[in-house]
Amino acid sequence: MGDRHSRVTTLPPGYRVERFEPTELPPEELTRVAELQQSLKHERVVEDPLTPLEMFESWMRLPLPGRWRAFFKAHDGSGAVVGWGGVLRKLNDPENPHQLGWEIGIHPAHRRRGVGRALLRQIIEAVAGQGEDLVFAAQATD
Repeated sequence: MGDRHSRVTTLPPGYRVERFEPTELPPEELTRVAELQQSLKHERVVEDPLTPLEMFESWMRLPLPGRWRAFFKAHDGSGAVVGWGGVLRKLNDPENPHQLGWEIGIHPAHRRRGVGRALLRQIIEAVAGQGEDLVFAAQATD
C-alpha cells in the first residue's frame, strides 16, 4: 500500500493500529474485519439474526463518489483483528459539508485498554487538513 496507508501505531503496548483500504486488503483480512463488525452488531442487537459477512465486506469495498473515507483496524499481539474504525465525509453535501460520520468498535475482550483511543487518534489525524470547521457526529452504545 502507498504512503498514506503505511502509518502504524503501536499504542497501547502489544497492539497495533493501521489504516487500510478495503479494495487493497487480501480477502481473508477483510473477512476478519467483517467478522468483528458482525460480532459487534450482534452484540448490540442480540435478537436480530446475524448480518451476512458479505454485506460488511461489500459496504467497505463500495466506491462512494463524492465522499472521502478512511478505515483503520487494530490487531493484538497474535495478529487477530480486535478493533476497527471508520470515518466518512460527504464532500458535495450543501447542507452539512462540515459533518463527519465515524464509528469505532472493539472486541469485548480488548476493551478498556486504550485500543479505542488509538483508533480515534488515527481517525482525527486522517481528517487533519480537511478544514477547521469539521464536526464529528456519532452515537455511543453501552
